[in-house]
Amino acid sequence: MSSGCHAAELSRVCFKDFCYQVDVVLTPEDREQGLMFRKEMSSGHGMFFIFDQSDEYPFWMKNMTFPIDILWLDESKVVVHIEETVPPCQADPCSVYSPGVKAKYVLEIPAGDSRKYKLANGQRADIFLSARD
Repeated sequence: MSSGCHAAELSRVCFKDFCYQVDVVLTPEDREQGLMFRKEMSSGHGMFFIFDQSDEYPFWMKNMTFPIDILWLDESKVVVHIEETVPPCQADPCSVYSPGVKAKYVLEIPAGDSRKYKLANGQRADIFLSARD
């Protein structure tokens, strides 16, 4: 999805110059599944995890087939940590990626987008959830 984010019926996470259409993840079962077994993540799309409370939420890349960027955001929707171009796990045990700080939200986006769109710690996101999320 390009700058402007006009599709009001879609959940999206927007930064200064770019928006992502996102799949919203709320349940523990969906969190565990994440992007496992998907073949790709299209440009302009992401997966957005919403947690009940702030904590240090580690992520791993088990059963992933492509690299991604992972962004952790705090309760104020400010980016507090970014892991760029996180590779798929090739063998157990998988590496675990942890922010080292508390976050309430996690955004997974196509690898390289953090650099491409100059996303950085301290940037605030606007979150727009559809009625179905």
